[in-house]
Amino acid sequence: MPAPIPSVCVEFLEGADDLIASKGLLQLRLSFASWNPGLHGPDMVAAKEIAVRVVEPGAENIGQTIRAFNEAAGTYVRNADGWQDVWNFVDLALRELETAEYINGLRICKEEPIRFGPFSADEAVIDFYPYWWAWISFYLEYGINRSKPKYDNML
Repeated sequence: MPAPIPSVCVEFLEGADDLIASKGLLQLRLSFASWNPGLHGPDMVAAKEIAVRVVEPGAENIGQTIRAFNEAAGTYVRNADGWQDVWNFVDLALRELETAEYINGLRICKEEPIRFGPFSADEAVIDFYPYWWAWISFYLEYGINRSKPKYDNML
C-alpha cells in the first residue's frame, strides 16, 4: 500500500500474557519514512545585500546594510542531508514517548528500554536515496481480565 511521505507505520511485533501476574505486554515498532533528494527552487533562497536609506533624523539604521532574501527559482541542489529529516522525526517521537504514561489506555512499559535505530539489512544501513527510514520499538502493558462467564455470550 503506498504511504504518504513523511509517514509513520505502527507495527505489532509480538505479545505475551503473564497469566499469574494478570498482565500482558505488546511490543510495537514505529517505522518512520522521509523523502528528501535535496533543495529545490522554492526551498532555496539567495541572499543579496540592500543598502537601507533612512531619512528620518535619529534613526538607528541610517547607512547600514541589511540582507534581503529572494527565492532561487528553477534551481535544484542534490544533497544527502535527508537523513536528518527522519532522525528529527524519531527525536520528536522519542520525546513524546518518554514523557507520556499511557497510549490509548495502555501503559508505556518504562521498565523495558525504548530502542531505536536505522533500518538495516545484513548489518548494513539501507541506502535507497532519496528515501530515509528509522524505527522505534517499545512495550505497552495491559491488564488481563479472563472472566469466562462475562464473555461467553460474545464467543
